[in-house]
Amino acid sequence: MNYKIKEDIKLIRTFYNYSQEQLAKELSVERVRIARIEIGQTIPRNDFLETFYNYCFNKGLKLNLQKEMFYRDDIQTNHLLLTHASKDEIIGNIQLSYSQEHNDFGKAFYCSDSYDKSASFICHSIKSSIYFIDFNPVGLKKIIFGVDQDWMLSIAYFRGRLEKYKNCEIIQKLVNKIKKADYIIAPIADNRMFEIIDSFISGYITDEQC
Repeated sequence: MNYKIKEDIKLIRTFYNYSQEQLAKELSVERVRIARIEIGQTIPRNDFLETFYNYCFNKGLKLNLQKEMFYRDDIQTNHLLLTHASKDEIIGNIQLSYSQEHNDFGKAFYCSDSYDKSASFICHSIKSSIYFIDFNPVGLKKIIFGVDQDWMLSIAYFRGRLEKYKNCEIIQKLVNKIKKADYIIAPIADNRMFEIIDSFISGYITDEQC
């Protein structure tokens, strides 16, 4: 796992105005160890990583929220800062072929507009990672969904609940519209929300009730 430990050490030292010697004392390690890690001369062992990140946690410093704030300050005009949650790490380039079939809008690279939302999906996974994405939407085709019938039908279709209606004109229009888009902005449908949508698809409640 490629932790950005150099960046995190500098962030901690800047936040608390620590010298390398002061931080080393806080962590009960030698100053030279901090110095070597900070310049990339030494790759820290797991015991140091555990000590360092436990220290941050116990101090109440949420490193990723601090990074999100700094990244938002540096984001270019017209760009968006997004986060992607992964139960493992991403190796190599982003490829949609790794995406599961039955997601809200099919095979895609799913991102959130906040760190907290992403963290809530993978907080119980041991090897989880959150990535900050600098996204430039200029020149791309987009679709924006609100919480409405089109949103519900789209999610139900891509999650495999409308197979017998796949040739319906309404569904075909929705699917074609989605497939032509480069990116989609839409509310998240978690498992609880999908149960409600499923009740609508099964005819137990109306679209208005849903």
